[in-house]
Amino acid sequence: MVHSLVWGTFLMIDNAMVDADQQQGQQYAVLASLKLPGAIVMCQPDTRILVVDDFLSYRQSLTALIAVLDGIHAVGVASDGVQALALCEILQPEVVLMDIEMPVLDGVECTRVIKFRWPHIQVIGLFGFDESSRIKEMIDAGAWRCLSKTTLADDLHRFITMAAKQKPDGNVDE
Repeated sequence: MVHSLVWGTFLMIDNAMVDADQQQGQQYAVLASLKLPGAIVMCQPDTRILVVDDFLSYRQSLTALIAVLDGIHAVGVASDGVQALALCEILQPEVVLMDIEMPVLDGVECTRVIKFRWPHIQVIGLFGFDESSRIKEMIDAGAWRCLSKTTLADDLHRFITMAAKQKPDGNVDE
């Protein structure tokens, strides 16, 4: 099944939506062999962002917001930490926007694995009003920063841009 969307053409393969465009020579056919219900892969210019949250409406809102911000694009969306790890392996995003509380594999444990396996990927933890007590755990796991889910768009854009410039050793790319 082929779907035409505003930002590209996508194929539905094994419950994963795969970008059928070959922008910048990228192909994600490898996703055809994976079963990632709820995972979406999108085109990837500029800073590549992976959005991870268990609430569909928040994932959709955050992805729509990212779509209108300059210089960044959501390359994938995951609903839990297991999907996030699979998509990090395939997509190698520069920044992951990670919900702290999720079923299956929460944001703290997922961040710990991401920073161990891919130290170049920066994680920004996202927390709701009742999750603020887990911020220290998220930072200890390797998150670059933690932000409230109510962070303003301009601030989110600034933090994503700053995170993308970070090197694994803590220095900043100019």
